Amino acid sequence: GNFGVGFAYTRLSASGAAEVTAQVPSPVYYDQPRTVSSTLDDLDHIEDGYHFQALYMLPITDKFDIVFSGGPSLIKLKQGVVTSPQITEVGPPYSTVNMTVSQTSTTGSEIGFNVGADATFRIANNFGIGVIVRYTGATVSLTPEGGGDSSDVKVGGFQFGGGLRIRF
Repeated sequence: GNFGVGFAYTRLSASGAAEVTAQVPSPVYYDQPRTVSSTLDDLDHIEDGYHFQALYMLPITDKFDIVFSGGPSLIKLKQGVVTSPQITEVGPPYSTVNMTVSQTSTTGSEIGFNVGADATFRIANNFGIGVIVRYTGATVSLTPEGGGDSSDVKVGGFQFGGGLRIRF
């Protein structure tokens, strides 16, 4: 009939930067903090999505149809995070400080959802071309290695694609 089940896998890999700024109290002057900044590049963000779907196919014409889909998604996240910055004093007159930052990565996963639509134009009985739009969403809670405050990261988003379709 018009109903079916499906599975899709998606992967998003991106890299970003973080700027860390600290205000360090002066050991000499009251209420005159010293400001220091550092940038950490190449923080990885990798999402692997496993999307399980219930499908409903709506034939529009004998060559064109639309498939609506939805269901749960398991999204695994690997995120680069800034570790505790190390502050060192620069000797007399103690007007500046140095800061060293480093990174580690943390992982987490969460179950979210996906909804989408796929439009296909059949060139032959079992072959066609199509486009897909899907939205996935979840919030993954990450806790840095060695403890610390956890942070919530929204994962997923709108996905667009296109390609060949084969029916069997």
